[in-house]
Amino acid sequence: MTVEIRDRRVFVEGEPFPLLSGELHYWRHDPSIWPKLLAEIAALGLTAVSTYVPWSVHEVAPGRFDFGSIDPRNDVGAFLDLAAERGLRAIVRPGPHVNAELTRFGFPERIFRRPECLAQTGQGTVAVLPVPPRAFPCPSYASEAFLEEVATWFAAVAPVLKGRLAPAGPIVAVQVDNEMSYFFRTATYDQDYSDGAVALFRRFLEEKGRAGLGAAPPSRFEARSPEDLVRHLDWIEFKEEHLARTLARLRGMLEREGVKGVLFTHNYPPARIHAPPFAVPLAERSVDAQGIDVYQSRTQYHYAKRNFLYLEGTSRFPAVWEFATGSTPLVRPIELADERFLFGVALMHGIRAFNFYMTVERDRWYGSPVAADGRRRAEHARALAEWVALFRELSLDRTRRRSDVLLILPREYLRLEAATDVFDPLPPPILDDLGARAKDRCLEDRFGLPEAAQLAGAREWETWYWALSVLGYPFALGDSLSTPEVWRRHRALVVPTSSFLSAEFELRLLDYAAAGGSLVVGPRLPEIDLAGGEGGRLLEALGRPDPAPGLGRDREVTHGKGRILRYGEPLLPATSPRLPAGLDRTVRLLLSKASLAPLYPAVSDLVETAWHDGDGYGVLFAANPTPEPLRAAIRFEGRRTFHPPGGGTPRAGTDGWQFDLGPYTVAALRVTEEES
Repeated sequence: MTVEIRDRRVFVEGEPFPLLSGELHYWRHDPSIWPKLLAEIAALGLTAVSTYVPWSVHEVAPGRFDFGSIDPRNDVGAFLDLAAERGLRAIVRPGPHVNAELTRFGFPERIFRRPECLAQTGQGTVAVLPVPPRAFPCPSYASEAFLEEVATWFAAVAPVLKGRLAPAGPIVAVQVDNEMSYFFRTATYDQDYSDGAVALFRRFLEEKGRAGLGAAPPSRFEARSPEDLVRHLDWIEFKEEHLARTLARLRGMLEREGVKGVLFTHNYPPARIHAPPFAVPLAERSVDAQGIDVYQSRTQYHYAKRNFLYLEGTSRFPAVWEFATGSTPLVRPIELADERFLFGVALMHGIRAFNFYMTVERDRWYGSPVAADGRRRAEHARALAEWVALFRELSLDRTRRRSDVLLILPREYLRLEAATDVFDPLPPPILDDLGARAKDRCLEDRFGLPEAAQLAGAREWETWYWALSVLGYPFALGDSLSTPEVWRRHRALVVPTSSFLSAEFELRLLDYAAAGGSLVVGPRLPEIDLAGGEGGRLLEALGRPDPAPGLGRDREVTHGKGRILRYGEPLLPATSPRLPAGLDRTVRLLLSKASLAPLYPAVSDLVETAWHDGDGYGVLFAANPTPEPLRAAIRFEGRRTFHPPGGGTPRAGTDGWQFDLGPYTVAALRVTEEES
């Protein structure tokens, strides 16, 4: 490939390329101002320009497209050529879904007049997306008729793009679709129940060795036994797979038209991306880099942090493909204070690339660093330039965030959580954003199992999350769909387990331990695989009949080159940084058996830290995610020199250092260790 990812860095023709882009929509501006707008993007220190290429903007009639011969604003080729002249690379995003605050999200209106192109709800009605300024029916990505229409669009736009691919041209990345998520209607039993989707579900069951012919997907949760659960979990797994396979199909369409040799990317919407139907390990079978969009406020630190840590623990190139700079009047406002804080949070927790959306203002958007007429908004532009300067000064595209521990909540429990959501079919991203937590929305039934795994697993996972955060253990969040090769970037896996687990997942966990990793599981050990696989592999590895599968027995065994640690009682539950008494001692003891220790922990349980390893130096991040100023006291052994960014006066500390953090602030310091 001309453009590739190696060791979480982008390389163009073998040369490293820091990917920092600004969003500018060519069709929304007169071509006479394109040069000035592109010059402003370059002047902010950005290396690329990103733009959607909307189907509905370019289609003038079925099968007829305008790329500048009718309306000069549609000359995306000329726009990309100007970007190259300004020394900018480019990211193009041809959809078919683009959103971009366009009415109907960039789909030609005629698509919605074809019933065979539309998604259906579980009640047999057309699924509609109720967004301003005008609701519209959701296209079905399981519809062959719809995908044939998409192929026609890609065939039309590809000739404009393929002659401008790197290295000769500016395009280094192509985004496949946009925020693919069943149009944000991600509830389990909401959609898609169209004929095409049902046929794909049956084929999926056949691939799994379960009779799929005639099988209908469940349209509501009605399981009463472990056997009943299988069909519901299959449906959720299918919806995860369907998104990933659709990305692969859309990518294949573009590649067949000659658009290849560059990165293919995709962006998830601002949602809980570690939960169904999202799955980075599946998406990155189809695209090169699966990222996320960030539209949170500064009060949603842990929501954003969990998404960043999940990308850190699963993606080959953690990236934010839409980082809000400004806001649309169609949703909750995003303030500059939100942007400042969340950019620091993203850097702190491992994000390697950014696209600032929107860098240049346009209709249905306000508060960008650059106004639509090319004027800079002083405060917003200065903030963006400072972020870019910090990224470059600390060489954050070359550092590696330390994450000794990988915390994984098995996907089976997440699927059961989604299946038992009592608010279904209300969209989970909206409920999450309102603070209605997933684990508080699900049924408490056991379904004939020893415990309610959808509750027990989430409770243990959340407790581990808070304990690792407060105690200063460097960690990331993982996925049970990842491979042991991905997990081996981390010294230990922590996997809360209940009475059932995929046998295939158990085998991969054992492979990880056998290769030298430390595997922490508990409190209950799985005995069965609901899908019929040979369960109980962890029990066998730990030695029957001791420990028992139930609660109450701890055990540590050597497994190959590594070890398995089982804790036998549920941790004292934590739901905030205020840990219950005794939890810290339990966690420290468990992790000490895996030869793990905190790294630059903070004395205050409200201050969080993260460490990035560089070449001969490190970068220490400290965050205050509260509305009040805090004193950050950081502990370490030995002597360190702390270098503030921007040429500030270095300060030395021995066995600890203290400094002030304002409300909603992230500090980043270059650190060198002094010889004793």
